[in-house]
Amino acid sequence: MRALIIDPAPHLAEADARLLQSTGIPMEIETITDIDTAMERTDRTANVDVILYAIRSEQFRSYRLVETLCHWAIGIPVIILSIADNLDEMLEIQRCGATGYIPLNLRRDVLTNVIRVLLAGGEYFPVWHYTKDQDGAFILAGNHGAARAFEQLTPRQREVLDYLARGLSNKQIAAALGMSSGTTRTHVAAVLRVLGVRNRLQATKLYLEAAQSFQ
Repeated sequence: MRALIIDPAPHLAEADARLLQSTGIPMEIETITDIDTAMERTDRTANVDVILYAIRSEQFRSYRLVETLCHWAIGIPVIILSIADNLDEMLEIQRCGATGYIPLNLRRDVLTNVIRVLLAGGEYFPVWHYTKDQDGAFILAGNHGAARAFEQLTPRQREVLDYLARGLSNKQIAAALGMSSGTTRTHVAAVLRVLGVRNRLQATKLYLEAAQSFQ
């Protein structure tokens, strides 16, 4: 897989590369460390399979670049990493056409899980990150067709799915919700059955796609 990393902070571009490599997918990586060069890069054939852009400053120019990248690389995942971590920025990034918006204050294992989902064709706009409870995320996602499946989940199953989508293991979910490992496995299995998916990755992908419809 060929990846284009754009990061105005050259000393952090290596960390971006390690994040992509943490998915276990072999990567050929091209790195650009300023916005002007990135804009010039769009004058040539994309010839990449994924674009990872870390927004660290200059929001207005960054939004222009995101929009340009999305029009230039149609069908290619455009993933945005952000240190700002705010709802207004996420909405603007979504409007520009990016595949996902990832706050950099997420745990490393969650970041890796989200990247895997995006590379598998999913989208990630973490609505629950900006709501006070899980129900808020489901309400915001209510207009999406997949939300009908979520309505069939019990409140406990919704909690389990929320933690599952954040990349937690069954053991971590059990600890977070004060349940036994056996009960957690039962809830996870029920969530997969209700959503009509085969595994945790597919459940996460469905949840993220539903959640991103809140705009």
